[in-house]
Amino acid sequence: MNKKADADLAVLKPDTLLSVGGRDPFAHHGYVNTPVYHASTLLYENAEDFLAHRGRYHYGRRGTPTSEALESAIRTLDGPACAAVALLPSGLAAISAALPATTCW
Repeated sequence: MNKKADADLAVLKPDTLLSVGGRDPFAHHGYVNTPVYHASTLLYENAEDFLAHRGRYHYGRRGTPTSEALESAIRTLDGPACAAVALLPSGLAAISAALPATTCW
């Protein structure tokens, strides 16, 4: 989101944030709720783009527009103190992401 949108959200009450957080109707042809994107197959311009991981999404492993909207809504609810939000596709992925974050060296 941009700074103006963040400032606009900052003045809203928590109940309102819960209902509008993560939404961008104009990015989805005017639909208020983000559509559900099923990540079964993605197309690439060529094999090099696929192999180089050039693209925003990779078969659901890096999320979908639907999961990004939920992440944005969670960040909005948590407020400016929120460091990051990551939705992961499985329990194993969540465990694998959490373990390095808790390791003390």
